[in-house]
Amino acid sequence: MKWLAGWDFSTRVVPAWPVWLGQMVFSVICTSAFIILRFTADLFAPSAGPFALIYPAVLFATLLGRWRAGLVTILLSILYVWFFVLPFHGSFVLEKQGRSSHARERGLDVGHCAAR
Repeated sequence: MKWLAGWDFSTRVVPAWPVWLGQMVFSVICTSAFIILRFTADLFAPSAGPFALIYPAVLFATLLGRWRAGLVTILLSILYVWFFVLPFHGSFVLEKQGRSSHARERGLDVGHCAAR
């Protein structure tokens, strides 16, 4: 297992490229693997644990591609989950405008409860 900690994708696989370019390529590879796993998980349990598979992808990217690869992997993965997995698919909107929050619909608004 000691050899794994010393292995670096950005310098070993493509030594002719600059280190940062190798890290970016590795982060895209890790993000692509995450998207494939997420798509497979959505076939069996749609939108279940949207961020659960991000962590192994980021850990793998950081371990083998250094911190820049981990950072780019987490950014790309979070944007993917936010746009394609969370409610309102194909949008970065978290809640539609004009709709009240879930707490207000249930009468749990603090100001509303105090007025009673």
